[in-house]
Amino acid sequence: MLKALPANVQASLVEMQYRGRQLTYSTQYPQAKDSIICLEDGRSVGRLLVVRREDHLRVIDVAILPEWQGRGIGRSVLTMLAQQGRDEGVEIRLRVYLDNPAIRLYSLLGFVVADRDEISCEMSLNSAVNKPTE
Repeated sequence: MLKALPANVQASLVEMQYRGRQLTYSTQYPQAKDSIICLEDGRSVGRLLVVRREDHLRVIDVAILPEWQGRGIGRSVLTMLAQQGRDEGVEIRLRVYLDNPAIRLYSLLGFVVADRDEISCEMSLNSAVNKPTE
């Protein structure tokens, strides 16, 4: 039986994972725009990391805090990105693990699978062609 780690050890591990992820993202996507997703009242509920490529917008990371998931926040963020894609005439692309329940949301919003491997798939939204389903 596994024992829970002490809170200070858990906090250190989370901080180390955060720094590692930030280093990876800043190295692989130095031009990416990192945004905090906020509610109208200013509460921070997630983050969005997007990079502009020549012919598309790449969603690198979109994350909503667990206690705010299932409230339409992710849908709103992706809908705004889709509008940006339409305005700029570019696709929106992202990669997602096959076991991630967000695939359903992406599909409902009009994203289609463009490529896949054993663990993840590349999805794209051509805002001029792919229309969300209601």
